[in-house]
Amino acid sequence: VSNSLPLFLKYSVKSLFLKWLYQTVENLKYDSRKEKVISFAWQYVLLVVSLFVMTFGVALCVRSNLGCSVISTIPFVMSQAGESGLVAALTIGEYTYIMNGLLVLLQILILRKKFELVQSLQLVIGFVFGYFLDLNMSVTSMFDYSTIWSHLAYRWKSVAVR
Repeated sequence: VSNSLPLFLKYSVKSLFLKWLYQTVENLKYDSRKEKVISFAWQYVLLVVSLFVMTFGVALCVRSNLGCSVISTIPFVMSQAGESGLVAALTIGEYTYIMNGLLVLLQILILRKKFELVQSLQLVIGFVFGYFLDLNMSVTSMFDYSTIWSHLAYRWKSVAVR
């Protein structure tokens, strides 16, 4: 009987240790998942804020009449042609979204089976970019760009923002 007591304690301590180890590993898995979710959410918040700041810079460039960024050149020209009645009268943001859709379509045609479905999320980002561009174009419409100094000041602001 005296030999069975230490053997019982030995297995009890071992089982308690294994239970503790298992729970610790499970908690680490949970914490890891929780950290991944927080990291994922934080990355998308930063992406949205970055898109807003970038489109604000593009809007300032366009409003200053001193040029626009490369990505916005075709949509800007098409929106100007729309105001003249040469093409459909869409905003620069709507033309940006259309151009992005065409570029993704070309990517699908080029890559074919190598195109991964997750890459179609570019369309969502393009839509958000176009929406923010239209929003910032309306926000910057209240600024006066009648003098060369105001043109230069807004141009430098847009360069600093981008």
